[in-house]
Amino acid sequence: IDRAGDSQRALTVAFFRGLAFFHLDQFEAATQTFKELDRESERTMGRRRIVRSYIASTPEGQPRKFHGIVAWASSEGNRGAVHVEELRRSIDFRPRDFGRAEIEKGASLGEFHIAFNFVGPLADPLTMYKR
Repeated sequence: IDRAGDSQRALTVAFFRGLAFFHLDQFEAATQTFKELDRESERTMGRRRIVRSYIASTPEGQPRKFHGIVAWASSEGNRGAVHVEELRRSIDFRPRDFGRAEIEKGASLGEFHIAFNFVGPLADPLTMYKR
């Protein structure tokens, strides 16, 4: 799609590029793509860029489950990072999404999905998924 020329939806194309890198296990390229997308989308999309619009899935189209340990969490319960065992890297999470505003470093987050918005991957509670 990138090679076809200028797109009227360059941010959407970049989003799909980041997803493709993620699913190809090219996590550094995915991370870089989402960092650029975060910067670019901030100017034009506003709060719409944080809407979770995709869940990492299996080849059969089912939401993929992940497991992780809290790497850090803010005292306010609105930000944190979880080390994802299956990826061997950390991604963002929102402790309040998991009903645990106060969660300590080293705590298990249990099973979760990974959702994506225009900022990047985010740990997403299993209860958030709706068909």
